[in-house]
Amino acid sequence: MLGLELRKEFKGRRLKGTAIELTNNNKTGATQVPASDFLKITYPTADVLKTIEAVGPDQGRPVTLKGGRGQGKSHLMAMIYHAFTDNATTSQWLSEWSNRLSNDKIADLPLRSGMVVISESLHRQRYKFLWDLIFDQHPHGDYCRGKWESSGDKKTDIPSDEILLEMFKHTPTALILDEFQTWYDGLTNTKQYPWRNWAFNFIQILSEIAKEHPEEVRYVIGGSSDVPSRFRVIVLPQYWTSDPWETIEESERPNNWDDRIPVLVLPKTPDKVESCLGEWLRDNLQANRNAVRFLLPRDGSENTFVDRDLIVLARAVYLAERWKAQNPEYSRLQSKYQKELRGILKTRFDRFAIISNWSFQEPKNCRFYIESHKAEGSKILDAIDKHINENIFIPEDFENFVLAAAPNNEPVGKLMRELREPRPGGQDCIPWLGETLVKERIIRLCARGKIAINLRGMEYLQRKDGESDDEAWRRMRGKLGTGKHLDETYVLLPQAVPATGGVVTPGGEQPPVTTKGGATGSAPGGEGGEQPQPPGIFGGTATFTPLSTPATSALNLLGKVESWGIGPGTQLQAMRLNVDNLTGAQLQDFLKKLPDGMTYELDVEKEDD
Repeated sequence: MLGLELRKEFKGRRLKGTAIELTNNNKTGATQVPASDFLKITYPTADVLKTIEAVGPDQGRPVTLKGGRGQGKSHLMAMIYHAFTDNATTSQWLSEWSNRLSNDKIADLPLRSGMVVISESLHRQRYKFLWDLIFDQHPHGDYCRGKWESSGDKKTDIPSDEILLEMFKHTPTALILDEFQTWYDGLTNTKQYPWRNWAFNFIQILSEIAKEHPEEVRYVIGGSSDVPSRFRVIVLPQYWTSDPWETIEESERPNNWDDRIPVLVLPKTPDKVESCLGEWLRDNLQANRNAVRFLLPRDGSENTFVDRDLIVLARAVYLAERWKAQNPEYSRLQSKYQKELRGILKTRFDRFAIISNWSFQEPKNCRFYIESHKAEGSKILDAIDKHINENIFIPEDFENFVLAAAPNNEPVGKLMRELREPRPGGQDCIPWLGETLVKERIIRLCARGKIAINLRGMEYLQRKDGESDDEAWRRMRGKLGTGKHLDETYVLLPQAVPATGGVVTPGGEQPPVTTKGGATGSAPGGEGGEQPQPPGIFGGTATFTPLSTPATSALNLLGKVESWGIGPGTQLQAMRLNVDNLTGAQLQDFLKKLPDGMTYELDVEKEDD
């Protein structure tokens, strides 16, 4: 039912070893094959989904996987590796399973990006010390190893937290260690060779860094937990007008942006704000120009990077952080100076700017909304969002934009991409609200009867006769997908989904709608749209509602049937059950379980001998 199939190593005449290895000399380890190949043999079990969630953008704690041999620990670690290194393929895999299992929460799981991933099966004994593994594989490792080893008499038994923090600030890192307990238990631990104690101390340092890595400006502006979920806050460097991306982490550069709304923090407000920002957008961003929000410091403020008061406080915080392990007094001083620093920063950025009118040929003629948000610190981003929604965004402009696309059966993905860019021809821009709110507004237009939506040819959303806006909204909400699915979802005019006879597809044809459950007719609301039938045996007119569901498990189908209100006495017609792949044995078993007293048609494609 779910399209599952045995891995190829189970199909041969001789069963080979099926244990998961992260890496091996043949380059066929679970982390050495493409993500798409590995994910083909991965089912989103509860453990898999919990593990992905545990290492997501909002999480900073170490994750430990425990269990006996053969219980899937290595498979989970390989899953984490591919989630880190190939966001696109993993997101697609999550979306596909979200649809197959009818569970929207699966597709909504956030993924980390922009990290170097270091993985190792420690039972292979290729490293005596963990820091050698990290130094060897980290892009900044050679420099930090040299810095530690050249310390002379001051060289410590294990690398200090300062050296490790410098390395991880250069490039954020995910460390995946398989068979750690086996390796750890086998370490020598004598007075002469206290290697197990060293390993314990090193892991403790890594854990503390993972939990306590400070955010500074970004923390003050966005709040440590708010930034990853809805906004991407990027503090531009001192020379942001001429070289904005050189010193920015790779994960924060425009080619790695995701669905979060980018908020760019300027170190200083330029003299001619609109012309400067217009030229900057043209020269430094090739996409998402309409999605960007600029956060501006107060007029008259010095450049953040040369403001003496900020530099002195930041230096004091940094030194106290370094020295607090030697003397607890520095911990108190760190808190004191950090509080003063945040107090200055949280009131420093009092305005924001977004594009209003775009001119690529003459960027000096660009116009921006420059507004006060009237908030401080971690409340700034939500205040900006609220102000744009309530005072700048014009619902009628958005509605007209979507309605203009409906006659041409435009894909929703295309609309999303166009809304992220400024409107051409001198038209006023429609502020980008983020993917979630844009999809919600498209669904609400459908609920009001303004448009219809073709969900990948599997379901058609349209307001029913006699249905209120709220009733239609509750039935439709949450049904738009993400990623490539939006390119297979189309907005239509309402009359393009007729009462009988099918739907106008993007190619202009009008095939009849055949539901997955087998009822042939139209389904204007997916799970709705009553079809009149000849009178029943007791008089009157019987009506039948086409119902369908995507391919899923038998258990899920039973639950779906129950949710449709189908009981033992419910009359049904034109039921058709589709199965893509099965064996002769499965077919025979299925036919033996069919009820007597009925006749059945059978169409099947048999593999040639």
